[in-house]
Amino acid sequence: MPDAVANRYQLDLEVAEGPLSTLHRGTVRGDHGFSRVVAIRDLHRPLAGDRRFVGTWAATAAELAETPSPHVEQVFDVVAQDGHVYVISEWIAGVSLRRWIAAHAEPVPWPLAVEVAIEALRGLVDAHARTPALCHDGLCSAAVRIARDGTVKLTRFGAATALATTGMGRRRLEELGLRHPAPELVTGGDAGPSTDQLGVGALLYEMLAGAPPYPPEPGPERDAQVTGEPPDLATARPDVPPLLVALVERALSPEPEARFGSVTEMAQALARLLRSHPEPTGPEVLAASLQGLERDAAAAEAPAFAAPIEVDDETPGGPAALAASVRGLLRDAGKAPQGLGGEVAQQRTMHVTADELEEIRERLESSPAPVA
Repeated sequence: MPDAVANRYQLDLEVAEGPLSTLHRGTVRGDHGFSRVVAIRDLHRPLAGDRRFVGTWAATAAELAETPSPHVEQVFDVVAQDGHVYVISEWIAGVSLRRWIAAHAEPVPWPLAVEVAIEALRGLVDAHARTPALCHDGLCSAAVRIARDGTVKLTRFGAATALATTGMGRRRLEELGLRHPAPELVTGGDAGPSTDQLGVGALLYEMLAGAPPYPPEPGPERDAQVTGEPPDLATARPDVPPLLVALVERALSPEPEARFGSVTEMAQALARLLRSHPEPTGPEVLAASLQGLERDAAAAEAPAFAAPIEVDDETPGGPAALAASVRGLLRDAGKAPQGLGGEVAQQRTMHVTADELEEIRERLESSPAPVA
């Protein structure tokens, strides 16, 4: 592996091995001494060699770059070099929502959980406003990060959709932790904006109850629970206001049309509830919460923050398992892509050559507010 990428990115430190890539802390260097810390993901070889995956994910990144959100990880560049594909994005110094939840000795205070959910929903608003809507399709506690300044950011935006173009099935994506279970997907439908609502509802449930609403292992038993009535949050967390229980149950409804009309409507409903709470919430409170958890963990030598908090969580199954799955799919040349349907499949999937990939990279590089 080279020490530099495209003569402007320096690979400084390998910090994590994830299901899609190897994550490096890197530096972008410009003229007159300019430099900036960035995240550099080296896609695992089977994925880097699949133009369906690379093209679809790059197209999603390019669309997000047109209207960047402070609540979505910004991708600055995509570089193909010597058989590798590198995705360069902002470096988010912080901790995943999964680790933040695990680090709490007591249940997460419900106002903090609601604040995180509102900020995550704000990251979806502009993406859902597109035609067709651009969906995350993989919201889980490992794909949400709380930065040191208290900002909530969505990561892996569009990764599940891109993997689906390779032919990877729903249950395998769930097993790898890259797609949350949803009733409409279990019954053979497509992901849509309401699927992301359900994802945020599942995040809320996990923050409040300390565990996801459904069993961790994909299979018929979990499918039956996902398509049935939402789990009882009031029993798992009796101190939560009844209105919040009702809002979470609505987001987790097995019928997409029974959920909120939009992510904006869901965020507004949660914000009205939060205004009834006398204590302040916001990024400053989340930042203070993160700092307090770090101090407590250091004093108790607790394992939740034992690794550097900048490091991404590993996903169950790991990169080797994912690589094996993708290699098998690529060998099966006649296998049709699964998990995308109709209009979404036509508009979100790109079959790109090396020259077209370079054009995508140049488009990202010239988009507003990239690295400078």
